[in-house]
Amino acid sequence: MKKRLNVLCIVVIIVLSYSFFTGLYYFSLGVCAGLDMAKETQKSKQIMNMSITRVKLMPKSSLVFTDSLYNLKSHTKVPVMHSELEVKLNSSTCNIGTTITSALLSLSYMIAIVFSFYYFIKVISSINKSIIFDWKNVKRLRFLGTALLLSFLIDSIICVLELYKIKNTIEFAGYNIDGLDLLQTTNLILGLVSFIVAEIFAIALKMKEEQDLTI
Repeated sequence: MKKRLNVLCIVVIIVLSYSFFTGLYYFSLGVCAGLDMAKETQKSKQIMNMSITRVKLMPKSSLVFTDSLYNLKSHTKVPVMHSELEVKLNSSTCNIGTTITSALLSLSYMIAIVFSFYYFIKVISSINKSIIFDWKNVKRLRFLGTALLLSFLIDSIICVLELYKIKNTIEFAGYNIDGLDLLQTTNLILGLVSFIVAEIFAIALKMKEEQDLTI
């Protein structure tokens, strides 16, 4: 049983690690952009204003194949639909305020993930010591759920800000900017599961206490 539990825990740790390093990556981008902004030379300003952005697209009309690419094999144009592009922009929307905000949000996200790690490891350590139905574990699971939901909320704010920046910077004829894929629901699901498990533990503990009183 413990072996199976440890395997599942490793899977969860991998998921949390992915979330942590994703936040670390965006935080490092914010720090690098801030360092670039601190430079006063014209060259650094030009580099700072150039950014590569990945954009998801949805066609505006029902005729989805509105574009075309030249097929070198048949020497004809083939109808295509763009769903994702990487564009290099000379953006004037990047300023010190948005950079600091993004960096602070990314840092907050990483802190929430670190707390998630801490409480998750505490719960697993307690279970491996055969201390399962305990009020401390209920509190730890609730703290774990809170940290995960907080990380999801912060990540949602980051996605909204990124989508707002993209929509104010670029627009393509025949396409809408699709920002739904920016939002990751993994931490939301894990947080809700943590709250559900915490309530199951709490109900079991209350039933145990009631049984002990009737004896």
